[in-house]
Amino acid sequence: MPGDIVKKVRGLEGEVEIVKVNQLIDYTNNHKGQEITLTIMRMNDVFEVNIIPRIDPPSGEGAIGIGLVRTSYKSFPWWQAPLKGIETTFNLSIAVVEGWYNVLKSLVLGNGVPKSVKFVGPIGLFQLVNQAAQVGIVYFIQFIAMIAVYLAVFNILPIPALDGGKLLFLAIEKIKGKPVDPMTEQKITAVFFGIFLILMLIISIKDIGRLF
Repeated sequence: MPGDIVKKVRGLEGEVEIVKVNQLIDYTNNHKGQEITLTIMRMNDVFEVNIIPRIDPPSGEGAIGIGLVRTSYKSFPWWQAPLKGIETTFNLSIAVVEGWYNVLKSLVLGNGVPKSVKFVGPIGLFQLVNQAAQVGIVYFIQFIAMIAVYLAVFNILPIPALDGGKLLFLAIEKIKGKPVDPMTEQKITAVFFGIFLILMLIISIKDIGRLF
């Protein structure tokens, strides 16, 4: 689960303490097809899990099929905290914009949605928020901030039914020199709003499917 810490790994030749991500990656790659034991810390609980690293994992995935990252807590003086907060928010916003750009670029080129991207609806979002809350208050607040940035960026996309769609109609008005017919604008907005509802329903059904 998100937030789990791999403390040790054990195989036939003995136990190794994990302090770097590459240690676990190298160990699992060297023990493909062999059963190994991971010692995991989850919140205040420590337990063991027996796994067998895959010999031939799918493209883009590792032998054990989980995402690994080295993390740490770092605190700043009170007078630096606001500046660091602004810096972090800016970097997060840039990352979100780049993410949307890559998705839209892939769709325009006809490559479909990248495999690394997973759309979630209200149900899936609730699951992610719940997972972030279980990891800790810092992760929870950061995740809520990330959702806010994602929604803000999505909302300014030039798509009817969004605020960005209104800006699109204003741009068309500026180019044409006269406003778009209100009835036409309402019909286009209604069509896209209906599309959003259908997409939300489909994604929500997939979210429910992931629960079982």
